[in-house]
Amino acid sequence: MRNLKRMGTAMFLALVGVRRMDNRQMEALELKQVLSRTLDVLRENLRQGDTISRYSPLQYVVLLPSVNNAKMGRMVLERIKKLFYSNSKNAKYIFSYSVTPLVVDD
Repeated sequence: MRNLKRMGTAMFLALVGVRRMDNRQMEALELKQVLSRTLDVLRENLRQGDTISRYSPLQYVVLLPSVNNAKMGRMVLERIKKLFYSNSKNAKYIFSYSVTPLVVDD
């Protein structure tokens, strides 16, 4: 946050979630497998300086320090979403995301 304030730059945070299409709760093994595949897609396709962390049982949060605006952030996550669905094992899941700017309090 200090760097954001000092440099006057923007930084964005993405919240990535995965759930079943039928909205049924996932069993522990299924949850572990789908979130592991999601993490693999994120790790393999984001920039080295991006930070990924588990946010909740069904979500990851991603810090995107090199993204300058929300449009670019959505483009990055749309690319990740397409790669997620390129694995046929993910066909019965919904990949969702939101991109939000980090705001520095004065």
